[in-house]
Amino acid sequence: MLATLHSIFGSIKEKVNGVKAKNSPNKEARKDMGAISTKLEVPSVSAVSYVKIVNSSTEYCPHCSYLGGGEKTVNIYVSIEGPIYLSKEISSKNFRPMVKLTKILKCSKCGFIKYRKTMYMPLETIDIIEDFLPEDLRKTIDNIKTTTVTVEKILKTFIG
Repeated sequence: MLATLHSIFGSIKEKVNGVKAKNSPNKEARKDMGAISTKLEVPSVSAVSYVKIVNSSTEYCPHCSYLGGGEKTVNIYVSIEGPIYLSKEISSKNFRPMVKLTKILKCSKCGFIKYRKTMYMPLETIDIIEDFLPEDLRKTIDNIKTTTVTVEKILKTFIG
């Protein structure tokens, strides 16, 4: 999503700079333009992400276990990221933010990481399960919602 926004802003900036270079105003026009700036300022927006450990040492690591260690060293994490926009929906001017929920298995010994399950949910449906989530995940969802408002303003400005 951020890569899409960055490429959109980059192409707009290139077009503005190209037009500015082709249509260089003369001295009289420059005096009249005095306070007008033709530079495009791209606001910086980053996705919100949060990772929380759920269970520690619940499974055997596939890399460490056959080396002779009989310990359960895999921790289970939950990751939440957002807002994520699908490019097909953005092109049809449908700004529907999604949230990515991921279950991550990570070995505390060797650092092996496996993404077990990934689910994309619309931000509106997160409100249904928000009461069942811990407080820190609720704060992350609130941060995603505020970032969504900012991103939608930017998208509406440039896309329509």
